[in-house]
Amino acid sequence: MGWINILCETYDNVYGTDTANKTQVKLLPRFHTTQNAEIEVTIDTEGNFVDALVVPKEDRVTLIPCTDESAGRTSGAAKQPHPLHDKLQFTAGDYEAYGGTKGGEAYVCYTDKLRLWCESEYTHPYIQAVYTYVQKKHLIADLVAHKILFTDTKGRLLKKWDGKESERPPIFSVITGEQSEAFVRFAVRSENKTERIKLWEHKAIEKAYVGYALAAGTEKGLCYATGEHTLLTYNHPKKIRHARDSAKLISANDISGFTFRGRFINDKEAVQVGYDVSQKAHNALKWLIQNQGTLIGDKVFVCWGTYAPLIPDTLAASCVIDEACSLDILQEETQKKAGMSLQSAFAAGFNKALHGYRANIRSGEHIAVLCLDAATPGRMSIGFYREINSAEISAFFDSIADWHIRAGWFNSYYDFKKKKTVYFVGAPSLQDIAAAAFDIQHSGNSSESNKRLMASTVQRLLPCVIQKESLLPFDIVQAVYTRSCRPLSYTKAEWQKQCGIACSLIKAYRNKKYKENWTMETDEKSRDVTYNLGRLLAVLDEIEARCLYRAEEKRSTTVMNYFSKFAERPNRTLGIIQKQLVPYRRKLGKMGNDLYALEEQISFLIPPEELFKASHLDGRFLLGFNAQKHALFTKKNKDTTTDIVSETDISSETTQED
Repeated sequence: MGWINILCETYDNVYGTDTANKTQVKLLPRFHTTQNAEIEVTIDTEGNFVDALVVPKEDRVTLIPCTDESAGRTSGAAKQPHPLHDKLQFTAGDYEAYGGTKGGEAYVCYTDKLRLWCESEYTHPYIQAVYTYVQKKHLIADLVAHKILFTDTKGRLLKKWDGKESERPPIFSVITGEQSEAFVRFAVRSENKTERIKLWEHKAIEKAYVGYALAAGTEKGLCYATGEHTLLTYNHPKKIRHARDSAKLISANDISGFTFRGRFINDKEAVQVGYDVSQKAHNALKWLIQNQGTLIGDKVFVCWGTYAPLIPDTLAASCVIDEACSLDILQEETQKKAGMSLQSAFAAGFNKALHGYRANIRSGEHIAVLCLDAATPGRMSIGFYREINSAEISAFFDSIADWHIRAGWFNSYYDFKKKKTVYFVGAPSLQDIAAAAFDIQHSGNSSESNKRLMASTVQRLLPCVIQKESLLPFDIVQAVYTRSCRPLSYTKAEWQKQCGIACSLIKAYRNKKYKENWTMETDEKSRDVTYNLGRLLAVLDEIEARCLYRAEEKRSTTVMNYFSKFAERPNRTLGIIQKQLVPYRRKLGKMGNDLYALEEQISFLIPPEELFKASHLDGRFLLGFNAQKHALFTKKNKDTTTDIVSETDISSETTQED
C-alpha cells in the first residue's frame, strides 16, 4: 500500500465521524477547497438582491466548491472560475464597467460553469437563485449602492483609501489588494424570510456538487494508485502545507523541459491518478498537516493512523506524550515507593501512557510517517516515508518507548503559553536536539539556512525514534557534547537545557553502540575514570557554589571557567582548580564535610596513573557531572535541617529571569 492509498483509506475512515468533527481544522469534502471571503451577498429564492456585508476577519474562511483547474489556478487565470463563490472578476457582469481590467471572459466562463451545474440532475434551487442573480449583471452596482464598495469621481472602484483614517470603510480593512480583487460568497434568504441560509455550510449543496463533479468528468483510464479504471485528473490540488503553498505533490506538466522524456512519450504516461482518489488523498493530507503536522522551514512532518489519526508525536519530547514525566511528579512517586529509581518510574509511566495510544489502534490499521519538502516553488517531494502495517504496529510503539527510555534524562523546555520553564524526565524533542547541535536558538538566527539545517537534522533523527535498530548520528551527538563543554557561552538556564539534551543523546548512543546502561542516578560503584572525573568536577563546583550562595554573589565558579579545559586536559586543569578552591574550603569549614568526604570517595576510584593519561574526555564525563549535580541537589532537598543551597538550585530559581 502506497502513501496515496493510506491517505484515501484515512479519508474514508474519518470523514463525517466524530474524529474529524472534533478537530480544530475540518476535513474538507471532495471537490471543495477553502478561500478567504471579503464580501457576503444575500439574495432571495427568486434571485433578487437582499443585502450585503463585509465579512469579519474571524469569519472569512469559506468552504467553496471547486474544479481541479480552479483549485490549482494561478493569478490572472480567467478561464478557471470556481463554480459558485468567487472573486468579483468572475461573479460580476458589470466588472469592466467599474474599471475592472481582467476582461469579461472570466464572467462568461463563470456563468457557463454555473449554468451547466443548474442544468444537471444535481442542481439545487438555491444554486439556481444565484445563477439568476448573477445573470442580471449588477452585482458591483448593488454593492456600491449599499456602501460595501466605493468608487472615485469617474465611477471606477477605488484602488486604495485616500480619505481620513477615521472614515475608512470596512472593506479596506479586510482586503489585501484592490477592491476589484474581493472574494464574494453567497447566502440565500428563505421563502418565509426568517432564515439566512449560508450556502458554504449547506450539506445538501455540498452533496449535490460532489455528485455533479463525478458525473461531469469525461476522461477515464487506469488509476496508477488503485489499479481501477476510473475518472482521471491531471491537475492536482496545491495549498498542501498552508494556504499560500503553490507547490504540488503530483505534477507531470513539464512539456517544455520534457523531464519525462526517455521514459514516457507524454505526460499522461508519467502519472495517472483517479479524480476521486486525488481529492481524498490531498484533502486528508492537508487536514492531517493542519491539525497535527509540524512545519520546520519548508519541510512538514506528519504521523497518523488510518483509523486513529492522533498517535504519539514522533518529533515531540517525552513530556508532550506523557504529562506525568514532570520531574516533580516522578520524584514524588519514587519517594512513595521506596527503592524505586527515577529511571524505573519514568519507564513505567511512559509505557503506561503509550498503552493508552495503543488501545485506540484497531485491528488491521496502518500507521504512516511522512516528510514533505518543496523541491522548487512549484514542486513538492517526499523526503521521508515509512509505512507501518498492522503486524508491525506493536514494534512501532516499542521503538518509540525504546527511544524515550534510552534517551531519558533530566531535561527542560520553556513553555511559552504558561510562561515558565518546565522540568521533566525523558527525551528532548527532535527540534531541540537540532537546535542544541548547531546553536540555532542560542544564536537567535532564524535565517532560511538555519531553518533548512534544523529541518534536515530532524529528518536524520526521525529514524532513531521509529526504528529501534537505528543508531544516532555520531556527528550530532558530538556536536551537542562539544557545545555543552562551553558553559560560559550560555546563561545558566540555557546551559542546563543544553546539558540535559547532551546527556540524553550520549546515554542513548552509548547504550546502542557499546551496550552501556548509564542511569540518571549516580553510579557510585562505577570504576569508569571518565565518568568519575565528571563526578569529581561536580563536587568541586559545589564547594565554591555554596560559598557564593552564602555570600549572595552571582558569578561563574572556577569549575565553570575551566570546564572546557578540564574536558581536554583533566590532570593539568585539576591542579589549577584545586589551588583556587583553597580559600573557599576555609570559608566553608565544617559546612563542607559531606562534600569533602564525597570528594575523597570519588578520588579513590580514580587511579593516579589513569588520571595522568586521561585527555579529551568523551560524553561519559558529562553524564557523571550532570548526574552528580542532580544527586547533590536531591540530597539538599531531603535534608531539611540545612540551609545549604547548590549551584543547580540557583540556576533553577533564576531560569525565568535569565
